[in-house]
Amino acid sequence: PEGTPDASEAAQRLDLAQRLAAEVARLGEPYRTAIYLRYHEGLAPTQMAERLGVPVKTVKTRLARALEE
Repeated sequence: PEGTPDASEAAQRLDLAQRLAAEVARLGEPYRTAIYLRYHEGLAPTQMAERLGVPVKTVKTRLARALEE
């Protein structure tokens, strides 16, 4: 089907996904959880704050620091 990656592109995407997962796994807490909730679960910072029981500002700080690392 149109838009389906070929085998080479699929392999490259898989490699990138594996490297990204490894880098996220290396993050310490609470940064690992912040990145996971934001980008894997797709939660907005307000939803994350509610789930984690912390202020939205704390969530935003954690995300910023995680991305810096």
